[in-house]
Amino acid sequence: MKRVKKITSNANYKIALEESYKMDKPSDFLMEIFLAQTIGMSQKPNFSGYHFKDEMISHAMETLFKRWKSFDDTQHVGRLNFQGRPAQYNPFAYFYTAINRAFMQVINIEHKHLKVRDALLIDNGKLPS
Repeated sequence: MKRVKKITSNANYKIALEESYKMDKPSDFLMEIFLAQTIGMSQKPNFSGYHFKDEMISHAMETLFKRWKSFDDTQHVGRLNFQGRPAQYNPFAYFYTAINRAFMQVINIEHKHLKVRDALLIDNGKLPS
């Protein structure tokens, strides 16, 4: 198969996943796609304002590296979507959800740390952030 110009397309995902399954490890092309999709998501307005964006990206990449093999390309066969049509092969949506959840994990952890730090500052008579 020929690679498509848009790197995060489902066609490129299919090529990269097939290469990776044959090698039994993520290919360089698959990791390139993961990085492009992760950086693209980090630039969306709902994630762009955080000062710990690098940590979010690295946690998402770690999550994708651990979970790339759990995408089952045969899972959609024979299933119907909510409109009664045959389900589609959509690795982009699967990995998009994994990235989104990884970002939210980091945000929640950082908010917990911020609450602890603010409580310590208040206990010591200083103003919280």
